[in-house]
Amino acid sequence: MNKLTLLCGLLLSGWTALSAQVDLDQSAFDQTIFTQYHISPILINPGAAGFEGVHQLQMNLRQQHTSFPGNPKTYALNYNGAVGETFGLGAGLLTESIGAFNRLSFNMDAAFRYSINEDLRMGTGLSARFLQTKLDNEIMSNALLDGTDEQILSLTDGESVFDATFGAYGRYREYTSFGISFPNLVLARLGDIAGGDPAGSFFQYYIFNLGHEFVIDGYNFSIEPSVMVRKLKNVPFQMDLNVLSRFLDEKLLAGLSYRTGTGGELGILLGTAVQDFRIIYSYDVTFKDFQQYNSGSHELMLGFEFGPEKDRYDRAATY
Repeated sequence: MNKLTLLCGLLLSGWTALSAQVDLDQSAFDQTIFTQYHISPILINPGAAGFEGVHQLQMNLRQQHTSFPGNPKTYALNYNGAVGETFGLGAGLLTESIGAFNRLSFNMDAAFRYSINEDLRMGTGLSARFLQTKLDNEIMSNALLDGTDEQILSLTDGESVFDATFGAYGRYREYTSFGISFPNLVLARLGDIAGGDPAGSFFQYYIFNLGHEFVIDGYNFSIEPSVMVRKLKNVPFQMDLNVLSRFLDEKLLAGLSYRTGTGGELGILLGTAVQDFRIIYSYDVTFKDFQQYNSGSHELMLGFEFGPEKDRYDRAATY
């Protein structure tokens, strides 16, 4: 563990030096959040890499405020899997476009998995993230923009930054899940220094989630309420309240979500799992006035799971 701690420190020091050349106030470097994180925690927490003991490959597609010109579109491809008994690795590629603004992100995750006792399993991990942001060159022909603005000129050429996320994820008796992650570690620290606060608050941005699955004996049914709170760079404080139901040995999923902090959002979720493949769709709308100008937001996840059956953790064995 001492060697792992030293390695993490060296990586963070290198990323700090590389990131010092960019504008720290750009909202372009905020954490992208999908709504299906309570089904796939690797989306928000690198500590979940390899946690299930198998290999997982998934694609996430999200389109917000559809039918509105220039609406946000996000596409991601993620892999995570177990390496031996104690390590997990992951990698992800993400592209995002909002009007003329484009972002490309690549991340590598590494996690250490261990058992506190027979009831409690934990995973702690670090994610290294490279982001590149760019404005379409066609934006220079827009008469509403100042073509001499240094910030616009810089983004048309493209800007790059390194960032990091630390996370811890765990399960108690396999039915209670919890996690906390700290994104924007490098950018938050550089922002403190640029703002004249050398001490700062290294973990000022966070994502915390907690959930518990209640199994209804004899009905092949379970229900899992969960909550997530998050504070991210340049994003208002938010809280999500989720309810997820599983039917027929998890072959059918259905859920509801409500988000506070941005005027209120309500979402529904439907999905199915057939052997090692699952497909999940969700749709959400906002209660803000802007909703009347768009058709809501859609999100789709396609997931594949593979690996030795003996590596899968049997939740029933905890009882």
